[in-house]
Amino acid sequence: MSNIITASTYENVTPLLTAHSKACTRKAKDDVSFTDAFVAGGGKSTDLYSPDQGNHTDISTATSDQYQGFKRSVLLGYTAKDIALVIDKDGNEITHKRGSDLAKAKRALSQKVGARLGDCARLVKAKEDGLAEVERAKEAAKRAPQQPVAQVEPDDDRNVIHMKNLTAMQKDAQQDKVTVADTVTYVSLLEQLQAMLIAH
Repeated sequence: MSNIITASTYENVTPLLTAHSKACTRKAKDDVSFTDAFVAGGGKSTDLYSPDQGNHTDISTATSDQYQGFKRSVLLGYTAKDIALVIDKDGNEITHKRGSDLAKAKRALSQKVGARLGDCARLVKAKEDGLAEVERAKEAAKRAPQQPVAQVEPDDDRNVIHMKNLTAMQKDAQQDKVTVADTVTYVSLLEQLQAMLIAH
């Protein structure tokens, strides 16, 4: 089995996996921090869509100038060498000779910037969708206590626990303390209660 990784190679590459995994963890945390702050600052995913081209022009909530400003903000996250392909020290856009290597490099970088901005829009959209789902769950939970709740004779400890959990969740729903996870638990408890009723 000569194709098995050697011990020395294994020892060399395993720390790289750990380092990369840590970087992924940091990125995931950074993504959460970014979306939280962006939404808290009043930003919307549609602000990050181009109003002039692409699939989302009809729902973009940015002007052309604002969108270009967002692209420049993303560009400033790149290296100084990359930035120098696009803008000079005074912030003016640089024009390279058509077809030159510099022009091609600038175009490739601009595409990367657009892709990164698109990634930001998708992150914010996912955050918005999550918040909307929480709101829907809260509304559903608020309506649930208005439904008639069957009285169940608690004939064992498990039934008593289910009823206490349902009662507690109804109170949380009335006080706007319900999360998506609570809603999943609530549905599960309702299913268990239904099974109890059928058993009786």
